[in-house]
Amino acid sequence: MDTLKRLDGKTALVTGGTSGIGFHTALALARLGAIVYVTGRDIDRGQEAERQMQATAGHENAHFIQADASTVGGNQRLADSICAHTDQLHILVNNVGGLYNDRWVTADSYEATLAMNFVGPFALTEALLPILRQSAPARIVNVTSAGYTMWKGDLFADIHSCETYSGFDAYNRSKYLNLLWSLALARRLEGSGIVVNALHPGTAW
Repeated sequence: MDTLKRLDGKTALVTGGTSGIGFHTALALARLGAIVYVTGRDIDRGQEAERQMQATAGHENAHFIQADASTVGGNQRLADSICAHTDQLHILVNNVGGLYNDRWVTADSYEATLAMNFVGPFALTEALLPILRQSAPARIVNVTSAGYTMWKGDLFADIHSCETYSGFDAYNRSKYLNLLWSLALARRLEGSGIVVNALHPGTAW
């Protein structure tokens, strides 16, 4: 931590930040002095994550916001909530995601893996672009996976896995789409002061 640049005065949002990779990402940002917002579905787990981050970082600028990451509307409401809490956002980490043994669909009728790993982050990012632009320089980090290399075939054929379902196949496809979107977004935002990165964090329990 001593060799990393301080983030005092910067504001960050980490989705799916109440446990695992998301929690430790948010904690690291908080320890560097950033004001950090994390999201999750479970209020008790979220409040405990908030308490742990505040205690470890040594300040109270770590906050939990309950959010439904599975729907477009839920992500748009999250963006509205962030904009109600702050007028600046310098770091967006699209960490939330999922891999499911059984096929299920969201309230929007999207296959859940597609919704959690691609559609949701896309909707959230689009809704937050205005505040990211006004806060530039800013950074968007999309957590993807090397699993995309295992996808074979047409990315858009049976995109909701209605005909056949494999949790790993659905995951690999969604992460491929996530990566392609990240590259396209980086090109689209070139010169805006917003940098877009795709991140493969490696295998983690």
